[in-house]
Amino acid sequence: MAIDVNNVGRLLVTLYTLCCWCGNHYHVCTMKREEHQDEIQSRGEGGTQRSQVLPDIHVVPLADEVFAGLTTTSRPTWRRSDLAEVLDVSPTVIRTLHQVHGTTIVDADNDDLFRNGAEPEGDALITERDDVTLAVKVADCAGVLIYDTITRRRAAIHSGWRGSAAGIVTLVLDGLFQRGSLAENLRVSLVPSASAERYPVREDVARFFPRCIVPNTAVKDSWLFDNKAVLEDQLLRAGIRHTHLFIDPACTIADKSFHSWRRDGERAGRGLAFLTVRPYRRDENP
Repeated sequence: MAIDVNNVGRLLVTLYTLCCWCGNHYHVCTMKREEHQDEIQSRGEGGTQRSQVLPDIHVVPLADEVFAGLTTTSRPTWRRSDLAEVLDVSPTVIRTLHQVHGTTIVDADNDDLFRNGAEPEGDALITERDDVTLAVKVADCAGVLIYDTITRRRAAIHSGWRGSAAGIVTLVLDGLFQRGSLAENLRVSLVPSASAERYPVREDVARFFPRCIVPNTAVKDSWLFDNKAVLEDQLLRAGIRHTHLFIDPACTIADKSFHSWRRDGERAGRGLAFLTVRPYRRDENP
């Protein structure tokens, strides 16, 4: 069978150009993220840390009146009752879900859905009540926490690659806008999750994210997927300001203080990404 050398050459050039474009886009995403994270921290608004009062919690910034973060591997896995104990609240005010990597958004203010410890099926929660604490289970997937500084409306989202491909974050933002929230009033934090450097995927996943993957030179037919960059892009396109968005750089796979399915497999526990409007102070004894 004859081979057209010119066609082969053009194909190789096209593939090389595509790889360079993807790589450049990935680095641009990373550089922009680092720049605006530095800007947030320089204003004293950013920076994650272990809570001095609650060492089980990795804190992320949202607003002065909000306490938000991700639980650590100080416990093998986290349940609603565990978080209630640490926060010194009743388990009945903590809303968690039976997560299925979908796009269902649950109204956390509907007490009937959570009666007797029930976990309705879904991957996102929205509340308008100050007495409700939202929490989603994560172990490498992204936990996205949203707070409206005017209405105190809040949302918590679980978004792995399936949720990101389906646009669950955009759907939640649309829901908040329909309730009256404005993009300029929203503050968003992404808790620690899998980093692109340790998140290899196959073609069946990579095809959904042409702008946020780079070839994995260590493994044939594999790409490195930046879920944080995907979510950052979706949030910015929806109108969230760079300076109102915090993306925790910590990687749950690399850092053993966080639960990780990719690192630990079936033995992995689950952490809880949560937010509550109860104001915790550094000198407070929970």
